[in-house]
Amino acid sequence: MNCEIEILEYIKKNPGKNLKELLQNNNITEITLKKTLFDLLSKKLIKYNNSCYFDSDYIFKNSHSSDHDTFFGVYVLEEHKKIINYLFKKIIEYWTKSKNQLPTNTQIYKVLVEINNNLNLNLPIVWYKFGQIPVVSYNEENILNLDLNYSNVISDNIINNIVIDNIKYNSFDIKIKQYHSDGTKMHTLYSFKENIIDSYYKNDFKFIKDNFNIIFTNIPYFKDENNTVNQFYEFVSNYNKLDRKLQLNNENKDLFYKLFESFWNILAIQNFIVTLKEYYKINNIDINNFENCLYQLKVLEEDFNHLTEDYYFKNRNKEKY
Repeated sequence: MNCEIEILEYIKKNPGKNLKELLQNNNITEITLKKTLFDLLSKKLIKYNNSCYFDSDYIFKNSHSSDHDTFFGVYVLEEHKKIINYLFKKIIEYWTKSKNQLPTNTQIYKVLVEINNNLNLNLPIVWYKFGQIPVVSYNEENILNLDLNYSNVISDNIINNIVIDNIKYNSFDIKIKQYHSDGTKMHTLYSFKENIIDSYYKNDFKFIKDNFNIIFTNIPYFKDENNTVNQFYEFVSNYNKLDRKLQLNNENKDLFYKLFESFWNILAIQNFIVTLKEYYKINNIDINNFENCLYQLKVLEEDFNHLTEDYYFKNRNKEKY
């Protein structure tokens, strides 16, 4: 604990130091330093950016202009933003009327995606962490005084019918319903994600390894410069070689889930970018404003690498071959 305090205080006073600089200026071994940095990152007391360490309160200057109404500030057509906010308002109106309670954000997003798909509205819909969502995020303030009417294009009856079809589903179930609503590669990939989670809780790590080809064959192509997909497969394969007691060890299991969550979040941003590019292509939008996505992707990849290093550090020479 004293080591953590000393390193944390040093980083606060000297933000932006890399591993080599931290070693040079602190009386600590490289192994202990890496372990300390990982623990500080896990506790969210520090953050890692561009191979350097900063305290959690450090503010990065961001010169990129962005749209505060969309995820990652990405650009979408203004007309589509208006339609999405209009649909947000109508979904909430009909949901509240039918069930006498407000829908969750997940329920709002999933119903909107279903309306878009049924009516071929060509709205900016992307695959992200929990399936398909509109790129425009729900903000109550944006719809309070919204004075728009698209009833001549989008039938109120259709909106109401789709809402009524979905009010029986809670946030989890409506998400699963979406995963099973079609047989595309993305639907298969996201359905398998739930199988991974189920297998994890059943301690069936072999199932994940044996069926990993579902991920290999269904993820969209992207430049995996960090080699994250192969790294995670190698980790899963290695985990299956551990003695059963080590597999069920709470610390190892917790690390397994953190690694899977980190891995999935990386895939989710890649899926977000790939599917948004499709929207840009269809609408002849020649804009590349993925800076915030790529920045977050870099942070996640660095966290993933730290988690991987920590796993191998803790289980060195413990694998069962």
